[in-house]
Amino acid sequence: MLDCIEKLFNLKLTPPQKVVLQKKDQEGHSNRIQFCKEIKSLLNLSQYQDQIWEMIKTNIGKFVQLNKNAKEVLQELQKEYELVLLTNGGSKNQQNKIHQTGLQDFFSHKKILISGTIGFSKPDPSAFQIVEQIFPSNAQFYMVGDHWENDIIGAKNVGWKAIYLDTKSEHSDFENVKTISSLLELKQALDEFRY
Repeated sequence: MLDCIEKLFNLKLTPPQKVVLQKKDQEGHSNRIQFCKEIKSLLNLSQYQDQIWEMIKTNIGKFVQLNKNAKEVLQELQKEYELVLLTNGGSKNQQNKIHQTGLQDFFSHKKILISGTIGFSKPDPSAFQIVEQIFPSNAQFYMVGDHWENDIIGAKNVGWKAIYLDTKSEHSDFENVKTISSLLELKQALDEFRY
């Protein structure tokens, strides 16, 4: 996000500005228009917040990268699991991010479900039920996510087991929910659920 903002508005953010923006961004989970209002104020931009958001959402996909650990974990998981990507966001924006990161290499086209395309956003049970329709009725589902309400509570509400990627240790394990602090712990958490 910070690289995108610098490029779009021809800025060099100071370290304190970066800290403030990262906090306000809430790892991509803040209200986007409110976040853009704060960007406008902090950086003294002339554009309106809805214009700022339009510029960011059109271009953010160019700045997203998949880290090496994520690629390695996904390659390993592909060997044992059917992987589905269920993501909230606009179709074009999310497709750009998926293409930029190479995630399409790990998820078949039919198993990439974007809320802007399917018509339901997590935590709505309907979003999870659309995933269930892809598989036989006896399939076991595990949600891996970094947003407590949308990913974890949404999955629990439809009876799925869940693994919460929480680098801040804000939540502990609950019934049918495991908490991990790194993607490198994901395989072990899934194995614990399976066996």
